[in-house]
Amino acid sequence: MFSWNEVAFWTLTLGGLGLFLYGITNLSKTLKRMASSKLSSVINKLSGNPIMGFLVGAGFTAVIQSSGGTSALTIGLVRAGVMTFEQASAVIIGANVGTTITAFIVSIPLMEYFPLILFVGSVILLFATKKKWSDVGELCFSLGALFLGLWVMDITLSTIAKETWFISLFETLNSHPWLGLVIGIVATVCLQSSSAVVGVVQGLYAVSAGSAITLFGILPVVFGSNIGTTSTALFASFGGSKESKKVALFHVLFNTTGALLFMGILFLLRDWLSDVSNWGAIQSDGSVRWYLSPMIQIALCHLVFNLSTGLIFFLLLKPVTKLINKIIPTPEGKKALEPIEPLDYGLMKDFPAEGLALAKKRTLMMFSYAKLMFETIREYLISFKDEDAEFVHNIESNIDMIDRQLNQYLSSCDKGNLSQNDIALLLSVLKASKDIERIGDYGENIINFYSEIHEKKDELTPEERDFFLKITDEVIEFVNETIEVYDKSDTALGIKVIQTRRSFLEELDNVVDKHFEDETSAKGTISARFVELIYVDIVNCYERVASHCSNIAKIFGTDKKYKISEEDEKRFASMSERY
Repeated sequence: MFSWNEVAFWTLTLGGLGLFLYGITNLSKTLKRMASSKLSSVINKLSGNPIMGFLVGAGFTAVIQSSGGTSALTIGLVRAGVMTFEQASAVIIGANVGTTITAFIVSIPLMEYFPLILFVGSVILLFATKKKWSDVGELCFSLGALFLGLWVMDITLSTIAKETWFISLFETLNSHPWLGLVIGIVATVCLQSSSAVVGVVQGLYAVSAGSAITLFGILPVVFGSNIGTTSTALFASFGGSKESKKVALFHVLFNTTGALLFMGILFLLRDWLSDVSNWGAIQSDGSVRWYLSPMIQIALCHLVFNLSTGLIFFLLLKPVTKLINKIIPTPEGKKALEPIEPLDYGLMKDFPAEGLALAKKRTLMMFSYAKLMFETIREYLISFKDEDAEFVHNIESNIDMIDRQLNQYLSSCDKGNLSQNDIALLLSVLKASKDIERIGDYGENIINFYSEIHEKKDELTPEERDFFLKITDEVIEFVNETIEVYDKSDTALGIKVIQTRRSFLEELDNVVDKHFEDETSAKGTISARFVELIYVDIVNCYERVASHCSNIAKIFGTDKKYKISEEDEKRFASMSERY
């Protein structure tokens, strides 16, 4: 049985570990939240230049304190088609270097200051009324909790390090370094934070360096944490495109190769670190040279490890990406979307009219994506290639991304600097953006229906395929004409779109009625084919697309354009507050 003192001791140890994990995790979350507004500029800098990609990856990771977060974000952008595999590879390399900053932060001797940091953070959290200051308070409090956890662990681990079982455990690691590698992998997969694992390693080594724990036994845990952190990228790539799977494979290959390489030179690394740490010893002339604390030694090793493997892979980036392209080949004719450039917020602030023109141009990009979406749906109806279906999903992601971008951009402007006509145009562009976003949603629904028909091997009859091809062509023409109306405010064409939409809906109703009449008269009942079950749903999606095109034509192609309603005023006010 455990004595009360032993229970209290282990409770204190676990409490210290919990505080440390809370501090390091919340620090990352807070920094990530504070940096999220910079995301568009990060995308902008990824211009295909590997060096810039590396620097952005390192810088962004150093700011948000999470290489896993950067890799998951990168894979998300690749899945959306706004970043290429080659660009993402350079970012992943940079992320591994950027994450080493955490180990140096943990090594800073702030133990005597953490109560003050905690106090400042809690005061700001209690009295902050603005989100910006609340984040600053959260940052200070998390940093204080991190160092408080380290302080508690320093006290308890100093005692644990003298225990016989603890010494035996690390003697095993000292003689079986590969076991340390496995422990590092498992611990990181469980905690989903390599920084947390490295921080615990630093604490353990600091309290027992020179006794039970040696560099030879503890460094493999650090290397293992680098392999374990790739689990975040793997999880993020599940169900994604082949491009996102390539990024995840690159991350695994990069981190695993680096870990195995350094396991092979573990003796050399240990000797080098031992030499470096002895620089603090008293020299023959009586002077004392620079001394590296045990925690700094681990941080330095972490930096050298990631910097060296990063440099090797950066120099071999092209052949490695070629190898991965062979392992996960891209189908012939694979389509890709250009990265979405960020909008110039300074332009909207200083020159609102030009800012609105830029927003309208960006909405035209959404329109071009909508047209491309239905052209791709047409291709899918002919060939039923999976890459076409995947491309439609990527297009829809881009349309959604631009819609969110425009909402933030247009809501950021100062209403006081806008004329009534400018406000009306702004609200009209917002309405058009929302209509196009809905067109994208219906296009994605349509491709999902067609994909499901194909997966169930319930093939379309020649008549059904011809009908769906025909209405797809008509919708492409609808979108094309609506683009002209939106771009040039063509009244005559706007009226044509509105009138054509009415006849289009009548045509669809007649065809649907005739289709089911023919089915019933031929077989006495409606067929149980899957196509029949979703036939009306597919047609309804095409009807809704035509209706949204008509909505835009009513605003920009008739005398009703640029008319502000009370509801519009309220919507603009609420959006301005939200963003």
